[in-house]
Amino acid sequence: MLNESSKITVVVIVLNNKNQIEGCLNSIILQNVNKIIVIDGGSTDGTIEIVKQFPCELHIIGKTGLSHSRQYGIDLVKTDYVALVDSDNILSENCLQYLLNDLIESKFAGISAKKYSFDKKNIFGLFQEWMNSKKVNKPGLKLVIGTPALYRTSILNNTVRYNPNIKFGDDTDLCYRLSLNGHYVGTGTGICYEKMPSSFDEFYKKAFLYGKADLEFFKKNPTRRHDIGTHAIRNYLLKMTYHSLKDFKFNFLPLVFIYSISRFLGLYFNLIFK
Repeated sequence: MLNESSKITVVVIVLNNKNQIEGCLNSIILQNVNKIIVIDGGSTDGTIEIVKQFPCELHIIGKTGLSHSRQYGIDLVKTDYVALVDSDNILSENCLQYLLNDLIESKFAGISAKKYSFDKKNIFGLFQEWMNSKKVNKPGLKLVIGTPALYRTSILNNTVRYNPNIKFGDDTDLCYRLSLNGHYVGTGTGICYEKMPSSFDEFYKKAFLYGKADLEFFKKNPTRRHDIGTHAIRNYLLKMTYHSLKDFKFNFLPLVFIYSISRFLGLYFNLIFK
């Protein structure tokens, strides 16, 4: 394993995450990276006070939006690689080192970790983790990756930058524009644990929010409207129903339906009524 984690700067975006940020930063420190940059969107719950207890470079910039905050942090990075980590991510041992090895070997522009749930008892988290196992967590080329992810800094500084006008689908928009410029992304072998939905309310609201992200992409890319307009039905309702039956996960069938319809409505309800 190449030991080059000192070439990585980590950027963490926070906004009122006092219950999660300590565990996140502790896991990053163990990665032996060059620097940790925390971009705060104007927290009022004590998050800032917790961050100040860690060896981080803190920037409080207010509520400018996730895409703008990510790019703000990236523009501060001086190392060859930048890791984008969310405040609810707990990185496993050597996660970023594994991702760096994967990135160098694959020659991708960015590579994400495999994502697992903190809570191994909650049905909603287990369902999300199971869905991840069917696509997100399989190493290799992907159309879209999310955080935590490791990127080549020069590409996100000079070639394809986050669009500050994107509110919900920041990763989808970025990865699509990367592909148009001949840069590709994928999943690596590093492992991350994160907070996944733990209640019905969180579950359907997250799916609905993903639908709003689909809508942004739908409006911005007319040539891809058929793909994104049928995404919730094709890739979730139909495919996940098939996998539920194949894996004998019959208890997941209602959640497949709720997730798919919530995501579908997130796109079309906002398209028609807003």
